[in-house]
Amino acid sequence: MAPTIDLFALTRDSRQRSHKLLVMYLTCGYCEHNWTFPLAREVFAAGADIIELGMPFSDPLADGPTIQAASQHALDNGTTSKEYFEGASQISELGPTLFMGYLNSVTSIPHFLERAHDAQLCGLVLPGGPVTSESFSSFEQFSARLNLPRIPFISPTSSQDRIAQIDVMDAPFIYAVSIAGVTGARAQLDTSVDTYLAGLKKSLKTPFLAGFGVSSPETARRIVSIADGVIVGSALLDGIGSSASLEQACKFTSEFVQSLREAIDEPLSA
Repeated sequence: MAPTIDLFALTRDSRQRSHKLLVMYLTCGYCEHNWTFPLAREVFAAGADIIELGMPFSDPLADGPTIQAASQHALDNGTTSKEYFEGASQISELGPTLFMGYLNSVTSIPHFLERAHDAQLCGLVLPGGPVTSESFSSFEQFSARLNLPRIPFISPTSSQDRIAQIDVMDAPFIYAVSIAGVTGARAQLDTSVDTYLAGLKKSLKTPFLAGFGVSSPETARRIVSIADGVIVGSALLDGIGSSASLEQACKFTSEFVQSLREAIDEPLSA
């Protein structure tokens, strides 16, 4: 069994080395049960630093059409939480793996956190969770004991008070939603994204990675010219979903992730 990754150390070390982090999202069980591990293997082999592994859920409010459809497809295929954590345990042997899912799909928080810990997941991406709240404190305490840090979100509509609250959480990194709305690949990102990310770079001490809307190597490179890394999901799933076979899906995944890696590693012009 691989040791659990210290996500805090990983992100700080990457920032110190000026290494831009590449996080790729996969929906567990999509397109078929036996696709997830081979696809994850290709993702890491092609240069991704972290996988965000989505647990299929029937009402993923923060996600756009691509991830919603992938999630529903996985559920229709019979993907269960048991299969999710079994798959996560295998994938975490390949590299740092984050849980991504919704708290309202969790019936027992202690049991959920123990399963995530046993699967060697190194962090939790939970859209919609509060920054701080009395009712959420027990979750935070239990997850901290199990070394399962929560990744908080900031969006273009976040107030300065919320941004300041999140920054002092001392999270491994902050997930900066680059656009208002839900996930989904966009052909272009508005120039306001650059202004928004530049503002975060000035105000945040915590490393931040940006996601939502990233669809190409060019967009990823633009994001990391400001942020500490980039998170890509829908564009990867679109290509996987268009593949006629696992072999074809693996080929697309390898080439797409490698193109992102090369783009964000290319030295920035002065």
